[in-house]
Amino acid sequence: MFKFLYPSVLIACFILYTSIGLSQALLPVVPNYFSYPIMPGSKSSLTGNMGEIRGNHFHGGLDIRTRYQTGLPVYAAAEGYISKVVVESQGYGWMVVIRHPNGYQTVYAHLEDFYLPLAQYVRQEQYRREQFAVELTMKPEQFPVKRGDIIGYSGNTGSSGGPHLHWEIRDTTEGFYNPLLYGFNEVIDNKDPYVVRLAVRPISENARVNGVFEREEFNPVKQGRTYVINKPIPVFGTIALEMWAHDRLNDGSQRAGLHCTEVMLDGKTVFYRNTTYISKPQQKQINHHINYESFFLRGERFEKLYFDDGNVLRQNKKGALNGYIQIADSAMHFLEVIVSDPYGNLCRLSAKLKGTPPKEKRMQKVNLIGKPKFKYKIVDNFLKTTVSNLEQTDSLIAYYCGKEQRYARRAYHEGEKAVFLYDLRKGLPDSCQIRGIVDSNFAKLNAIFPSVQQTIRGDYSFVTFDKNALFDTAYVSYEEDSTDMSVRIGNPLIPFQYNATLCFPLAPELDKTHLGIYQISDVKGSARWVGNYLVNNELRGRIKQFGKYKILSDTKPPVIKHLKSSEYGLLFRIGDNLSGIKSWRATLNGKFLLLSFEHKKSLLYSTKLNPSDPLRGELVVELTDNANNTAVFRTVVR
Repeated sequence: MFKFLYPSVLIACFILYTSIGLSQALLPVVPNYFSYPIMPGSKSSLTGNMGEIRGNHFHGGLDIRTRYQTGLPVYAAAEGYISKVVVESQGYGWMVVIRHPNGYQTVYAHLEDFYLPLAQYVRQEQYRREQFAVELTMKPEQFPVKRGDIIGYSGNTGSSGGPHLHWEIRDTTEGFYNPLLYGFNEVIDNKDPYVVRLAVRPISENARVNGVFEREEFNPVKQGRTYVINKPIPVFGTIALEMWAHDRLNDGSQRAGLHCTEVMLDGKTVFYRNTTYISKPQQKQINHHINYESFFLRGERFEKLYFDDGNVLRQNKKGALNGYIQIADSAMHFLEVIVSDPYGNLCRLSAKLKGTPPKEKRMQKVNLIGKPKFKYKIVDNFLKTTVSNLEQTDSLIAYYCGKEQRYARRAYHEGEKAVFLYDLRKGLPDSCQIRGIVDSNFAKLNAIFPSVQQTIRGDYSFVTFDKNALFDTAYVSYEEDSTDMSVRIGNPLIPFQYNATLCFPLAPELDKTHLGIYQISDVKGSARWVGNYLVNNELRGRIKQFGKYKILSDTKPPVIKHLKSSEYGLLFRIGDNLSGIKSWRATLNGKFLLLSFEHKKSLLYSTKLNPSDPLRGELVVELTDNANNTAVFRTVVR
């Protein structure tokens, strides 16, 4: 059944069936079972592929260009029935899900409209529920479809960045299968992936990269289909690799996601991963799989070539390990990374790792003027302390954890600066001392473990991390500022997996009507409302990022700007100064009138239950923001 597939697809399919750590049996890859969902038979261009790195998830399917226009027919890829329809302004926008008899589901998103019988049904349900956003589940006999039936029309709804069709192949557990493995003549790809940069980072306390305990980046030089780092990289101890690379798509994205990555050290496979299948839990592992700091600060897409603690992305083949590399000798080791796509295109990265045991050298002689100066950085489980203005004999630093005292010996030095590595798992220090000088110029840390629920309490606020709110153990600071009722929590460069709950207990007599918790941007100082609710005089917010939060009051009502009204349709532009729009409702002559929302343009527009009915009479539009302020617009439509 696989004789028409490319060799790399055969390998991927084999790995699909032999992958470990998956909780359900995977569906067979059946070539030609699905037809192309839009412009079938025509050459297609993709702006996104399966596994591409997005802001908070792996991309779950294909983004198919629609010639920069909307309204193109979208076809059912195989026989089945429409099992679900979603209408919302964000996310997938207008979406159709088809369930197929062999256990697959296909998803069609960012649609402009549905085919007529389905569109009428959805509109009736919106009017019955008196709301714009709906998620409807249908029975098999309601909307059966055959392969090639029109089910809707392409659009730009939801969180789309331009007109296109987002298309996925799923199973009933909502796991994602790579559509390019199913064989579509519309997609042509003969371009190799490419490597941008390699990074090597120390993991163990004795590990070094170029003689230091610091992540280092290396630029390869392209030689044919191989990217080469010519100069050997000095390493020692347990190290791990990260790689910034992309796939290329013909007439499409040149920064597409990687399909298959294999790491070999001295000819043995130490890491393997592919995007043949991504489960729903795995899709949200993106910020654990990438170097989140590089992505957050500079938009660099370094993917980890190892599976660290808590990473559920494991898809191994025989001989593959967790990706960590241990160098305990002074020999030369040969590294090769192979990157391939579903069409057999590939490239290689080649480098040499030179085992280089650490050697203590004498510090550069300095004139001791003034006190030692301290600089701190948390690297995984280690507090890296760099101290200047020391002598060669200053080889020991003391850390104080309450009344307990722990020591760390100088790991190495960089010129006149000494570097000490303290394992935070031994206890969280509140100060340190060397040469008789005590320094506590780092925030008090709290160890947050993903395996349990934990709460950090301040004087007038507290935050609770539910189990698995964070991907891995994190060392979190908590600093309150009573002058403006704000709190700064942790380091924004540490990613969340799920929300935490921030709570501000408030005085019972305080008017809480328009209060809310907002995240304050360190760059612009702007405020962003987070999900707020009151529980027994406690103002609570669901947060999913470290940073600064404070209580603000929003007493200004939202704005409704009337752009157009006639018997054929209504159009409004809406906005809010601070907390954002929560809900809207319109009535015409006292009866519900559906207003659809397009958030990208902040537009509300009327959608009539019966398109032939004229819009005439008394119109009332009520708009409410998240701080419970309301604006009302009234007019008579003639």
